[in-house]
Amino acid sequence: MDTISEILERSHLKKRSLSNLPPDVIQEIFLNLSIEEITKLCQSNVAFNTVCGRESLWQTKVWNDFGIEKKYWDTWRKTAENLFKMKMINLNKKWVNDMTYKEIINYIANRTEFETEEKLNIDRRMIHGNRMGKYGINELRDFITKLGETPIATDREYILINQLDVILNINITGLIDTQMQYLPSVILLSKGTLEAMIGRYYHNHDQLEASITELVGRELTNEEFKIVQNTLTREFTIIILAANRYKMDDRYISKGHYLSLYNEVLHMGRTPVNDRYSEGFDLLHDLMDINLFIMSYTSYSDETINLLISRLNLRYYINRFPIEVNKSIAPKYNTF
Repeated sequence: MDTISEILERSHLKKRSLSNLPPDVIQEIFLNLSIEEITKLCQSNVAFNTVCGRESLWQTKVWNDFGIEKKYWDTWRKTAENLFKMKMINLNKKWVNDMTYKEIINYIANRTEFETEEKLNIDRRMIHGNRMGKYGINELRDFITKLGETPIATDREYILINQLDVILNINITGLIDTQMQYLPSVILLSKGTLEAMIGRYYHNHDQLEASITELVGRELTNEEFKIVQNTLTREFTIIILAANRYKMDDRYISKGHYLSLYNEVLHMGRTPVNDRYSEGFDLLHDLMDINLFIMSYTSYSDETINLLISRLNLRYYINRFPIEVNKSIAPKYNTF
């Protein structure tokens, strides 16, 4: 990290002139520095320390640097410092489709269609099947049509299940469908290449280039490579990981009802019917925040993030998608 003198020099400041700067001017200068640099300057000068006592400074930094509007710790300063320590991603940053990651989270990761499901009497548990039964291929087509989409022309039931999952935004299907819309056709036209690439993040330019060349059998054009880089981002990978944990029980929930215990902990079939959902957990679910799940991943190394994403078995989702270049399988619900 730079010394105090180096930080001041980059900010066009001199120690002897500090006492002449109004606090508002100092605050504006601080907003262009990192949180670590601000914290160091706070200890170097009385005028700086006064500005560092302003919660408005830290609240603005939290928004500018991380796209966060909520104070997660006792003060905005502590929130800013902790988010910086855990290397929180900036949700204000834009993805390849010009949406911010915050918008992607709000529109895709947090989207629900509970009212529509209730109106059509769709039971999520029967989409994939359980002891109560499973929807047949004609029922799936009927639901998809009533939801305003055109059923995919296929006799493969699992593809229609996946289309309905995207429409209802179950688990991470919406995120996978979104990322597939923006990858170049050379990636999409090979299942093997798609399985190796989707959801992943390559922090090393040469590693990404070598991997794609090996998988595709040729070098990508500069335009194709740039698209891949801007689509397979670290931020998007982290959002997939976070959404998977946040929405792990999506297949079992309904409007206003969430599982009292995660099905991974206690099998649904062995749980008494009256205990599968609880009013208490329904109320607690409102307090759950996907940003907390995002924060839990951001401090991991790139190697660990890719290890975690590989364990999600994204092949399960990819194999349920028909290969359509730059097109959502649920365009009414998942096109931007």
